[in-house]
Amino acid sequence: MKNSTGEFTESIATIAPKLNRDKKSTPFNRSMVLSKPIKSSWKKKMQLKNEKRNVKAIEQSIKDEKQAALDEKKRRREENQKRREENARKAEIVQPINNLKKLGKKGSKRIRKV
Repeated sequence: MKNSTGEFTESIATIAPKLNRDKKSTPFNRSMVLSKPIKSSWKKKMQLKNEKRNVKAIEQSIKDEKQAALDEKKRRREENQKRREENARKAEIVQPINNLKKLGKKGSKRIRKV
């Protein structure tokens, strides 16, 4: 290689092996491993458990109310449909046939209308 004056100098490039020594040189961080977990008292645990139970009960009651409302709507819709059908049947004009011979002369479609 040439140096700044222009002379050739032999320099042996020291190539250090690329090992991850920086990781090994720093000591292992044991503070995270040795830290104690946060402990909660028994009263707090039971209080949280009761709160969850209460919330679930409230959610269930709300769901039951919604379902009851839907069932009530369905029941009323069916009742109204039955009432409509009964009213339609009552409103039909029926002509009583005294002579049964006339009934035999009519076709099946005409009998249904009567």
